[in-house]
Amino acid sequence: MLSTIITVMAIAAPVHAETGDTVSNELSIEAGLIQSDDPNWDIFSDTGGLSTVGVRAGYGINSWLSVVGGWHHRTHDSEMFSEFSDYVELRLNADRFSVGAKANYELNSWIKPYATVQPMAVRGGLQIDEDGSDDYNINEYQFSDWSFGGLAALGVDVIPADPRNFLNLSAHLEAGYGLLQPLSFENSDVGNTAVSIGDLDFNGFYVQGGVGIRF
Repeated sequence: MLSTIITVMAIAAPVHAETGDTVSNELSIEAGLIQSDDPNWDIFSDTGGLSTVGVRAGYGINSWLSVVGGWHHRTHDSEMFSEFSDYVELRLNADRFSVGAKANYELNSWIKPYATVQPMAVRGGLQIDEDGSDDYNINEYQFSDWSFGGLAALGVDVIPADPRNFLNLSAHLEAGYGLLQPLSFENSDVGNTAVSIGDLDFNGFYVQGGVGIRF
């Protein structure tokens, strides 16, 4: 898909652009990370945080203000030893949703710094299984929870084309701070009591970037 976008932009866009205020919408493919200092996170990954990939869409209200929203996903697989078996398999599925305001400042037709504030929600699903190849294993446990919070970031859009074109290739990078409630994994279906395996915290440095189109 990215090669198709680049081809279209190469045909449609001039080498140099003229300045001018424009209202544009956006659609991007992204990768991002929210820091975690929680020792429990080391069970799943050594990346230092929840890394995700996803998409972002934005609707331009005027030349300096947009509404943006995104969905990101990541699956982390890991193994750990337990007292009941040689090892157990763990799979964490995380879906991150965000929507909020994005304020742009046009330095020139190519470069637009911006600030964004977005409420955020994460749905986490955890599967623990001593035999992941057996779909009917009775010793498989599943946990899920929602976490809510927000992020604030500063970023920059790079749009190397004429803003008067119907389609333009774009890239962006932003960094800031993310704050989320802990994901608490409990399963009340194990016997007659709720079983908890602990919480996962994601708070701290946030970074995200992507490539896409403006229209």
